[in-house]
Amino acid sequence: MTPSVRVATLVTLLMLNFRHAFAAPGVPSVGQSARIHERALTSWVLKGYGTESSCTQQQIDQIDSAVEYARILAKAALTALEDAGTSSPAYRRWFGDANANEDTLASIKANNYEAVLSGLRAPESGTVKDEDEGGLDPSRLVFSCPDQTHPVCEPNRYAGTEPIAGMLNAGEVYKTNVLRLCPPFFRQVSQLQMLVNWRDWKEGDLATSADFALLHEMQHLDAIVGKPNRCADHAYSVADCEQLSADEKLKNAQTFAYFALDVLVNPPSQAK
Repeated sequence: MTPSVRVATLVTLLMLNFRHAFAAPGVPSVGQSARIHERALTSWVLKGYGTESSCTQQQIDQIDSAVEYARILAKAALTALEDAGTSSPAYRRWFGDANANEDTLASIKANNYEAVLSGLRAPESGTVKDEDEGGLDPSRLVFSCPDQTHPVCEPNRYAGTEPIAGMLNAGEVYKTNVLRLCPPFFRQVSQLQMLVNWRDWKEGDLATSADFALLHEMQHLDAIVGKPNRCADHAYSVADCEQLSADEKLKNAQTFAYFALDVLVNPPSQAK
């Protein structure tokens, strides 16, 4: 974690009176997680400058920060799961009473959060001219920054929404995993502002951060969660996610992001 991100995080926790976000007894280290998750990514690259959907230096800097903050969200989720297991209000709210069992708890910890800690990194392995450069490679993640004219990023004029990001698994369109970060990704609020928003939220839309979006997108990626655990997008809003069936809760990407946000703002007490 860079010094600036570390300082900003400490300020965030102090301002919101968090005491447990980093107290994670029993949470496996990143190295341990890497041994558990053999499917983890091994290469994180950017579309090269001057190519279609390449990222600017400013966007690269924002991606780097978003990755670090996404790891903070994942770490907070692991801490809560270790401390309170299935007994916390947040667990019941987002995953449901029907999923309050040890097998499901273990799966969520390993596949949806530990795997993010071990597998998500900022683009550090160089650049590529196109997504298929080097041939089939399901262990590579390509970060790209298409503009709003790209089909993935085109605004929905009827719904009045703009896509934030899109994930493609290796073999679906390209031979590698491709994460497309649309223009709104770079206009999201800061993590600090998102935490304040959640603390004060009552109803309606919630403004979230780029790191929240990254944690969401990782739930779609087979190289992170494993193909049997790949999530869909059954719901996005708080109210809609809360109303999902027990099975849908475990296959909805936004659910895992909301749980992490919820426990970062409201850390549960340790189970007795």
